Amino acid sequence: MFSPKTCGVTSVTFAVQPIYPFVVPLCMPSKQPDYQMRKFDLTKKRDLDALSELAGDSMEANLAVGTGYFRTKRYRDALPHLEYAASLGSSDAKAHLAEMHYYGFGVEEDKAEAFRLNTEAAEDGNLYSTYTLGMMYLRGVATEADPEKALELIRRAAARKYPQAINALGTFYMTGTCVERDLAEAERLFTEAMGLGDRRASANLETLRNLKDGDVVETMVLPKGRIPRR
Repeated sequence: MFSPKTCGVTSVTFAVQPIYPFVVPLCMPSKQPDYQMRKFDLTKKRDLDALSELAGDSMEANLAVGTGYFRTKRYRDALPHLEYAASLGSSDAKAHLAEMHYYGFGVEEDKAEAFRLNTEAAEDGNLYSTYTLGMMYLRGVATEADPEKALELIRRAAARKYPQAINALGTFYMTGTCVERDLAEAERLFTEAMGLGDRRASANLETLRNLKDGDVVETMVLPKGRIPRR
């Protein structure tokens, strides 16, 4: 066990959003970097810019400030911080960069690069990228369409309680996409996704409950080539 006099554990909380906090565990050196000496509210421009100046070569600090810029739509400011964190292996940074490349936020739109980044992040267990990669396989975006691979990835994210994946899986069962149609299972999944905070699930559940015998729901509800944003 570490002696609190020589090496302990502390944390810096970066409050990007209440649902997206960053906590950085540290082994205390003799002199802490400047950014560890205060708390930053990364919903505020002043704190974001201050941490940007102090982030240095810390993966955690660069990820936090890059995410803060991303969430406030300062994509060009986010880019170097996220690229640095991604170069050190951050799957969250890769997921943000993938979304930027997919939609052209602060960079040239490049769906092939989004596919590559999502693949790497999904291999590292990032749930957003696992889900998004599944949707890209479903729609054939920057890859050949592969419904079986899509289902595998979305099931994987749903099994780890990622709300958007659970909602998407419910949509699959409601429409008969990639699976045999099962309205009872769709209702269960939509209800679960709602309980985890997915707002789309509520509308899907209402659609499901208004269905009449014989009604056909169009397979998925997204325009071709689009994926849902967070």
